[in-house]
Amino acid sequence: MPVSEENRKKHIASAAAALLTAAVWIVLSLRWDFYFDLNDDVLMKDILSGSYTGVPEALNIQMLAPLSWLISLMYRLFRDIDWYGTFLLLMQALSFFLVVRTAICLGMEKHDGAVPADATARVAIEGRREREFRIFSGIAAGASAALCFATLMLYHEVFVQYTLTVAMMGGAAAFLFLGMKMPQAGDPRYFCRLLRACLPSFGLIWAGYLLRSEMMLLILPLVLTAALFRVLEERTEDRALRRRAAGSVALSVLVLLAGLALAYGADDAAYSSSAQWKEFRSWFDARTELYDFAAIPSYGENSAFYDSIGVDSETVALLQDYNFALDDTMDSQTLRKIADYADGLKASEKTNVQRLKEALWNYRKSMFGSDDEPYNVMAAAGYVLLLLMTLTGAFNGFGLESGRKEGNGHGRRTVLFTLLRLFFFFCVRTALWLYILYRGRSPVRITHSLYLVECLVLLGLILRSGRRSQEYRVMSVTAQFMLFSIAAAFLPGQIRTVCEESLRRVEVNAPYEKYVEYCAAHPDSYYLTDVYSTVDFSEKMFVRYPEGTSDNAAANRDILGGWADRSPLYAKKLAAYGYTGAREALTGGKNCFLVAAEGSDTAFLTDYCAARGEKVKVQESDRIGSDFTVYRVVKAGAQ
Repeated sequence: MPVSEENRKKHIASAAAALLTAAVWIVLSLRWDFYFDLNDDVLMKDILSGSYTGVPEALNIQMLAPLSWLISLMYRLFRDIDWYGTFLLLMQALSFFLVVRTAICLGMEKHDGAVPADATARVAIEGRREREFRIFSGIAAGASAALCFATLMLYHEVFVQYTLTVAMMGGAAAFLFLGMKMPQAGDPRYFCRLLRACLPSFGLIWAGYLLRSEMMLLILPLVLTAALFRVLEERTEDRALRRRAAGSVALSVLVLLAGLALAYGADDAAYSSSAQWKEFRSWFDARTELYDFAAIPSYGENSAFYDSIGVDSETVALLQDYNFALDDTMDSQTLRKIADYADGLKASEKTNVQRLKEALWNYRKSMFGSDDEPYNVMAAAGYVLLLLMTLTGAFNGFGLESGRKEGNGHGRRTVLFTLLRLFFFFCVRTALWLYILYRGRSPVRITHSLYLVECLVLLGLILRSGRRSQEYRVMSVTAQFMLFSIAAAFLPGQIRTVCEESLRRVEVNAPYEKYVEYCAAHPDSYYLTDVYSTVDFSEKMFVRYPEGTSDNAAANRDILGGWADRSPLYAKKLAAYGYTGAREALTGGKNCFLVAAEGSDTAFLTDYCAARGEKVKVQESDRIGSDFTVYRVVKAGAQ
């Protein structure tokens, strides 16, 4: 059975994208070690793999339950494989592959306008020359997409975190929307064909929502805007067909929302089945609000408030040091009161107008400041190139004559539509940026995520513009070359940043690796560590700590706080060593030790215990190199 030209084009695009994807990740793996960028990912991996409690856990707190069930099941079946790290890298590689493949397909598509035949036409490429140019256009599209993606995400492809992985999945979903083939307006199976075309993007959105729901919801407006642009390109003069198409689009959106609701419902049911998990999730939400969007109010100036809710200065010190696991009496309601009070103090410092002005100022800095390069530069280039293509096409009349005579969509309406959608997209991105800046929390894992999706949508719009006419295709290829050049200019700097960070992590992680080896060498003891003594450390992916081990046995160490504290998993880990709480383990356990960075102040522990009528002494027991001190906590009068 002969293969159609369209299928042949897809096969070529798939093969080229697969080879390029494999080449990129082979080079990355040969040049650098992959790291979990943040301790969040390390703890998630430990919980799923069984390194935390000794058993692969189906509920790992951060991701939604259906996905955590699946990954923990894989750990149960094949314990020695790092399934969480593998999943993150596979999702990144899949997103890269889909973007490159879609770009190649868009570049090789035939344009919608007629090939100019008169001698005065600016471009006259017919027959074989036209096919050759389409192949060249496909190569240019794939190369520009690959290099832009790699330049923007190189750091996050080596230092991996789930938040940026979700952004890559969302960006790929938006790109797939822009490249999907829409059904014919009169097709009796319009809805089924439309849903089938949308399913790859829906799958990425659903998977990303399961992995990091907050990030997927944040970038979803950008992704759905890309889908809206693609749907609006299909025009028909028949009102009945327009209504039918609109109804099919609305039903498709409902399918997307139903998938998200189903994922949320499954996760909620999993955690609601236990009173301990319900209490922990309330605590977790309050803790997030307090630490991510406010600041711990000091006790001195706010003693009246703290006294009214039964919180003393020693407990406040624990909250400020993040070592709040020592206080197992504070519940989620008390923490919520503190979070609400802190939010009120923050709101009283600045009016809403002042916060908005500050957000607008920071927004301007993000657009034009050097701190956000190359992300802001590539985004700005996308807007400028699209604007220039549109204005140049309108000024030179590309397709305007055919648009007036045939009504084929290449006329003034197309120019106006392009300008309006560009303005609308900029408004959407502005609203998202002002939202995060107004709330006062914009780490790079959020800003880089927004930039990536934005740049991919702009690149997709440039590629789609090339389908209007042969002249637009020439301009599209030129724009792609300019984006390729910009990305290539920034790539050496990105490589240098990754190299420097890799060297830094080897140096910074050396004390942590000694700490892990020390704990493993004393399996009968349990070590609780000051939180801020460990925040700078990360772990390599696909490496057991201590290095050389081949299983995911429970580690005999934990921190005195963090986002897993108060969870049933934290309690389960302590119970495995015969303890009911962190404070009880340190002050009453014979083999439980406090670990802190050399020179750290341990008064947070002695002061807290003294305030509760329990006098303890912190005695040095051992040292781990020159970076950590191991302390034994003994009650006053004890030896």
